[in-house]
Amino acid sequence: MRKFRRSLVALILLVAAGPVAACGTAGSGTQTGAKVANGAQQAAVDDAVATVAGYEKPQPPIEVPKLSKPAPSNVRLAVLTCVVPVCRSSTDPAVAAAQKLGWSVYQTQVQVTPASYIAGWNAVLQQNPTAIAYVAEFPSDVVAGQIAEARRRNIELVAMSYNAPSLAASGASYAVSGAPELTRSGELMGNVVAADAGGSTKALFVWDPSLSNTLTPVKNGFTSTATPAGVQIATLDVAITGVGQAVPGQVLSYLQRHPDVKYVVMSLADFSAGVPQALRSVGLDKTVKIVSRAPQGGDLAQIKSGEQFAAVAEEVEASGYRAVDAIARLSLGDKPADVDPVGWHQIMVSSNITQTAGPQPTPGVPDAFYAAWGVS
Repeated sequence: MRKFRRSLVALILLVAAGPVAACGTAGSGTQTGAKVANGAQQAAVDDAVATVAGYEKPQPPIEVPKLSKPAPSNVRLAVLTCVVPVCRSSTDPAVAAAQKLGWSVYQTQVQVTPASYIAGWNAVLQQNPTAIAYVAEFPSDVVAGQIAEARRRNIELVAMSYNAPSLAASGASYAVSGAPELTRSGELMGNVVAADAGGSTKALFVWDPSLSNTLTPVKNGFTSTATPAGVQIATLDVAITGVGQAVPGQVLSYLQRHPDVKYVVMSLADFSAGVPQALRSVGLDKTVKIVSRAPQGGDLAQIKSGEQFAAVAEEVEASGYRAVDAIARLSLGDKPADVDPVGWHQIMVSSNITQTAGPQPTPGVPDAFYAAWGVS
């Protein structure tokens, strides 16, 4: 974990800046009436403020080592994606990257049901691929037979989220958006809340428990940095199928029953759809801040306008390129340097958002991959 240091004098000046510092930054310690109980809690707040300050700055471009040999051209890639926006934001770049290398590509999209997910796996296996890149909507045991068949046929499996307790348990050889990346996102969301609150506060963590294998690292990461800073966390269970429909009402209902909650923390930015409007309809947009991860273009626009507070950007587009890069390396017999990488992150606030057309681009993508593959 990246460590930052900040002097106590600088921290006092930052907190004393009050509303001025609050404009366009998540590390402002602006919550009215927030209190620090002890030295350990103050240290956690200080660390959060410093971490947020570091991650609000533009992060360095990613680096990709060159392949040991020319990129393979005879790969048959099957891509299994889902209807949730963040899925296509990751898998569409994988398709584009594979086509850049001259690979044949088959992509299928499934609904958020076990039956559709199983059918999707059967469909990609029927294509006789040499590699499969997939978004694990459901736990790996739902398609244990299909994964076992792929392994028997020596099909390389790359998980674009693996929905299993670990990469090893998933059956895949490589992962993007795995537990290390999601844990770091959760930690940074905790830092955002802790830094902004500047002391004791209450937050609501919103997630779909059916995706617990995927989202538990986010939850644990958030808890690990928020709780020591005095953040009391409650959890709201929702269904991803209710995004933009049932979820806004569920969040609003909880907040109306618990008016002391000051932050809504979305385990995935897609859960935010319709929530800012719901809060505004009853005036809660003035007292409750929304923090999320993996923001889409619409989320960035809402952060820019003040409807959402902050989000942790991850390797969304880049994850598609990483998946193809891993398949290329595995096909050549190269071992990826890190089979479950933490990846790139940046905290997005109103002052550092420069585009809202889509997810925040990862610096160095796609050029770093093209250079590593020897293509232009």
